[in-house]
Amino acid sequence: MYNEEFKRAYIQTVVKTGINKTIEAAATQFFNQAAPVEEALQKDLSNFNITEILGLLKHFCTPSMETLMMGVSNFRRYTYYCIEQNMVSDGINHYEEVTNEMYLECVNKSLAEDKIVSREGLLKQVHLLENPVEKFVLFAVFEGLGGVGCMDLVDIQLNQFKDNKVTLRSGRELSVPEELIDIARESADEYFYYPPNATSEKHERVRFKDEPGIIKSLYNVKDYSSDRRKAYNIVNKLRRISDREGTKAFLNGHLVESGRIDLIKRTMKEQGEEDPRKAMRSCRDEMKIRYGEIQAVGRWLLKYEKYLG
Repeated sequence: MYNEEFKRAYIQTVVKTGINKTIEAAATQFFNQAAPVEEALQKDLSNFNITEILGLLKHFCTPSMETLMMGVSNFRRYTYYCIEQNMVSDGINHYEEVTNEMYLECVNKSLAEDKIVSREGLLKQVHLLENPVEKFVLFAVFEGLGGVGCMDLVDIQLNQFKDNKVTLRSGRELSVPEELIDIARESADEYFYYPPNATSEKHERVRFKDEPGIIKSLYNVKDYSSDRRKAYNIVNKLRRISDREGTKAFLNGHLVESGRIDLIKRTMKEQGEEDPRKAMRSCRDEMKIRYGEIQAVGRWLLKYEKYLG
């Protein structure tokens, strides 16, 4: 983080205002992403002119206009703080000059059409999301916890996780990364949902129903007792995230394929194997449990082999 001590002091003022922890974490993440550009220009982002701001937004390399707007919202708030501290040379907050047309220019349009996301790309997005429940659903499906139509995520509880493993309602037992368990705890402990609104400084919140579980229902949403309907709502949650973030990669089926590709790539790396077919044979059992079996391997490789290089 560039100018870290000063930015840490600013973050503490954000905490004192009562803004929720996830927004605090998002501010930290945006600062970390901006650091390489600040280092290159040898100046704090609060002193960027509009040309430098647009370069910063393009550096994010995101298909999501919403993410760019959220970043500018964070940087605008921070720059006003810097102006109060007499840290901005011209005393002007140039983040106020960013228009919708400029956001569109800075969106990575090629990524918007891509349907596969890497583990690094997924985690980068997860860290930018404000709501733990959205973080959990994205990461869990990528790790193969969803099962058929996300049925294994219906009413999922913290006590299903033990010793870096999770036992799912279908009987599947999977190893899971510690980071996913941390997000599951965060989601289970959260009592409010913060509707994303990148253009507003005010974050309205909606209370979850008083019920156990990692994926809770909102008070203002009809209660569905059918497991199939609950699973549909989880799949629909992924669709809304995808629409908001401007990428097809966060849809349920595409997340499953992204997770499958990640498993094959990790197997290739661990075994020093260059042939994806051999790696697929090595991890076939785990792949079948996590993501289901590939029915036509040749056709699947023809479609996805470019991601395995």
